[in-house]
Amino acid sequence: MIVSVNYRCTFLAASIPVESAAASATPVLFVGMQHFVSRSNVYNVSVGNVLTKKRQAEIVGQIGFCVATMANVREIQDIDYFNDFPYEAVVDFAHKHGRRSLLDASDEIYRGEIAHERALLQTKTLADLLRYINEAAVVRATGLPICTTIGSEMRPTVGTTLVTDWYARNLHLLANLGHLIRKPNERVLILYGAGHEYLMQQFIEASPDLRLVNTEAYL
Repeated sequence: MIVSVNYRCTFLAASIPVESAAASATPVLFVGMQHFVSRSNVYNVSVGNVLTKKRQAEIVGQIGFCVATMANVREIQDIDYFNDFPYEAVVDFAHKHGRRSLLDASDEIYRGEIAHERALLQTKTLADLLRYINEAAVVRATGLPICTTIGSEMRPTVGTTLVTDWYARNLHLLANLGHLIRKPNERVLILYGAGHEYLMQQFIEASPDLRLVNTEAYL
């Protein structure tokens, strides 16, 4: 099975049979993606107009659909799941109780990454951007703050709630993915928001039915 996303950041899934796939565990490759159009994240990187001739040449249309076409996949399905993400409550608590420094620490990390990615896009392609945001060190650096600093240092009813909801959403994604794997000879490609990669890779590795594939080896 392949899970993919198009350049409008729609979350999709598709199934691809493979003759030589391991029978014991389904191989899963997670490729973190940018929100090329959506601005719904707390932190967003603008890649400019993806409909320009230059960007379209880099994207070659809608990524998920193109991959499915090349792999002769007939069915594309949605695996996304939405729940609460009470980030504003965390910000409000930090301001009222003198804990803004905790948010500033994570803010510095994310804004530094955004600046680097913007600079990269000035001279490089979208493919180069995807290679960068999927580097193991970048995945860890951008995935840790929400799971550690904010969750452990804020009052449990604020920080812990935010982290709990974040974990819950990603666990639902994994469950939705599992429901779509119907054959023992399938393999999975996930094209999904890069912010989910840190947790999803851990969940995939912990699943006895799945085998995480090294993303950097394929980009």
